[in-house]
Amino acid sequence: MEAPTVTRETIIGNILATLKTRQHNTKNVQTQEITFPITFTHEHKEAAGCAIIHVQPDGQYEIKSFDTKYANVEDPWRKIYHAALYDCDEDLDGRESLIQAINDGVTAQS
Repeated sequence: MEAPTVTRETIIGNILATLKTRQHNTKNVQTQEITFPITFTHEHKEAAGCAIIHVQPDGQYEIKSFDTKYANVEDPWRKIYHAALYDCDEDLDGRESLIQAINDGVTAQS
């Protein structure tokens, strides 16, 4: 099943909201580690590249970029539950700026 495409602003907003919620978990709600895979488009098809955001229960995160389609990624993160699979409506060229926007958003929230 193909994921519906979403704008970069929606992706960034959703990820930042998740990180903020986990970082300010004052009620000590138990959570598990999750991932947010992000695919990109190229000529209306999935591009040969993706990013995965790995989020810890406390809101700490890491981001990895891959030069292959998400389905072909061979990394331990691929086996972690993904909270959402985002199909970004931008070309793969927008991957680094999207990652930077997430990092900048986290910095601004601090």
